Amino acid sequence: MPTIRRIYWYLALTVGLAVTFAGLSQLGSIGLELLRQWGRAGIHLPPDELSRAVAFTLVGLAIWIGHMVAIVRAVGRDDRGARVERGSPIRATVLTATIVALLAAVAVSAYQLVDEWVGTAFGERFLTWERLDVAAQTALIIVALALAIPSIAWRIADHRRAPAHLADDLATRVGVYGLLAGATLLSLVGIADLLAASIRGIAGIDWETLRGAMASAVAMLAIGAPAVLVLGWAAGRLAHAEDPIGVAHRRSRVRAAGWQAVVLGGAIALGLGLAQTIGGAAAWIAGTPGVGDLGLRLLDVAGPLLVAVPFAIAALLSARRARGEGRVADGEPGARTALRVSALTVAMTGVVLLADGAIRLIVIVLSPILPASTVLLGGGAGDPDLGPAIGMLLAGLVLWAPAWALLATLRSVDPVGEAAAMTRRGALVLTGLGALVVSVVSGAFLLDRLLREALGGRIPADGAGVTSFAVLAVALAVLLFHAVELWRDLRLLRGIPVTGDAVDVAIAEELDLVLPGGTDVEALNERIRALLPPGTTLRVRRHAHG
Repeated sequence: MPTIRRIYWYLALTVGLAVTFAGLSQLGSIGLELLRQWGRAGIHLPPDELSRAVAFTLVGLAIWIGHMVAIVRAVGRDDRGARVERGSPIRATVLTATIVALLAAVAVSAYQLVDEWVGTAFGERFLTWERLDVAAQTALIIVALALAIPSIAWRIADHRRAPAHLADDLATRVGVYGLLAGATLLSLVGIADLLAASIRGIAGIDWETLRGAMASAVAMLAIGAPAVLVLGWAAGRLAHAEDPIGVAHRRSRVRAAGWQAVVLGGAIALGLGLAQTIGGAAAWIAGTPGVGDLGLRLLDVAGPLLVAVPFAIAALLSARRARGEGRVADGEPGARTALRVSALTVAMTGVVLLADGAIRLIVIVLSPILPASTVLLGGGAGDPDLGPAIGMLLAGLVLWAPAWALLATLRSVDPVGEAAAMTRRGALVLTGLGALVVSVVSGAFLLDRLLREALGGRIPADGAGVTSFAVLAVALAVLLFHAVELWRDLRLLRGIPVTGDAVDVAIAEELDLVLPGGTDVEALNERIRALLPPGTTLRVRRHAHG
């Protein structure tokens, strides 16, 4: 089937399904409303809404059925043609996007219903049928599930029947792991909000003001946790299947990126929680008034860090899972790559927090020293509160120092392999480029102020100059550090051609093995790799021998 025609047909199917979904949802809402009024005198049937719902449903079904028939006819009765069509990336993308959209609609409506019900149970609000529009929300959930379940079954059938070399599984991987990441984030936010509300309640915050937050947190958990279990099970089934699709999932960069995304989220949450806790402790030491007695003040200060604990645990488990899957997929080099990426993720997060704290600290130190009339910097601004600055600085250091120490250990074990790793080099280059851009912008701002002074212009004493100076100084320090690391790596690799995460050393040996039939080649490769020294690349090229 021509590609343009396939794109048109599957997009038309999507449009037809969307129109049908809108019509059926409205029909379901009307039906549930009538059911609620059954037995009462004067049942009201809204003619405008009913006619619109029927029209949408009929038009959507006509579009969907017409184009589905056209696809079936184009494929024909040829079994091979049907199998090829099932393996189409366009078909996979459209089906997966449809499933994701329908399940997202279910999650949003279910969250709204559960939030209102839990809020009512907590006494935070009074739930009424009309206020929440229970009929519309319930109908939407039922219709979305009724359309999503057959679509999922359709996609599973495509997986099983499409030729292995044509089954483009990227769309499914993106859909499954995207939904899993969203459900995980929803669950973690629910746990964090529940902890935060509980801590605030124990610390003396009025319970009446916390009921809404508690209800939303419970609703997030009620929707996110079951979704994590179901999607995690589905992802596990896909990854452990003994077929080409299972192998593709185990080696998938999308799956690996999902684990590292959780690591990134955990690092950010832990860093910010630690920064707030350190900042609160610093304010306490400085004599800033707090809430309650000693125990409540301790709870109030440690609260942000306690809230970040679930994210940190999820990050540790994800990093461990990524390393284990890397080892299964590519042996020890795969595990080392996963560990390196996790360490780089935490280190880069720490650099951002360190830079933020350093900038705040420089501004606080310089602002009182520089009078408002200072030509270039225009001092006289800056937050005198040291708490946030110290908190961000120390939190960044806590994240960056152990992560960078781990990277240094990896480099000491295999200097050439680490220096040549594209993940390490990419992180160094990206961080350096970011620092360079920030340096250029802040430097241009300072130059503008200098030129305005030279030309007789007025420079406001707004503190922007000293802030830009602090940003420039910190950005140049970050740029210099990462440039030196990159220079060290390139110097180590001078004269050695680099390809990917492996290094082709100047001396290469070719080994020609002729194996008897039935030999387990993969197991033999693993045994040979285990005997090779670090930094060695083993390339296996199979060919017939006769």
